[in-house]
Amino acid sequence: MDQCAYIIGYIMTASYSDSWAEIRDKNGKLTGGVNSWYICQAKTGPWEDVKGAYTPCYRIMESKKWDKKHDDPLLTDQCLYCSCGAKLKLTWGQIVETSSLNLNTLVMEKIYMKSGVPSWDVEGLRAMEMEENLAPRCTRDIYDKVQAVKVALSAFIVVDAQGHHRLDGKEIYQSLPEFKWSQIYNMHT
Repeated sequence: MDQCAYIIGYIMTASYSDSWAEIRDKNGKLTGGVNSWYICQAKTGPWEDVKGAYTPCYRIMESKKWDKKHDDPLLTDQCLYCSCGAKLKLTWGQIVETSSLNLNTLVMEKIYMKSGVPSWDVEGLRAMEMEENLAPRCTRDIYDKVQAVKVALSAFIVVDAQGHHRLDGKEIYQSLPEFKWSQIYNMHT
């Protein structure tokens, strides 16, 4: 395999991880982190009588759980599909969760925001970090080791009638602050 294909393979495989960072104390206890998930914004959600149109789907799921064009998730012409049937569009972006342990209450506090899909440069940094920390033998080894993180339910992340996690409406999505990945990285470095 040529070096370029090798690098692209690692970057694409690393993008299946929902976890970007885990922060642990000296005893190894999780004290914070950053996770992200693609969000479906296809117009397949509930019908809105006032506007006479379907609302966005707003489903959020683990990267490894999206339906795929090919059974092998590592094929280069892979396409991802939401459980609603819509093909993922990268312009829909991601939902990002940052968490930190409140040392007074010992409760993990989570903050949610929206962001675009990470650039190849950002994904490349993550792939290099995974290559160093996971010591994979090949891209398949990275895929098997990357973390799938289930989206936590909250006041605005609900389970729909089909059992899928989703944002609870357009107002919620629009109210989330938007950050670029460079800003998110600066929050936790």
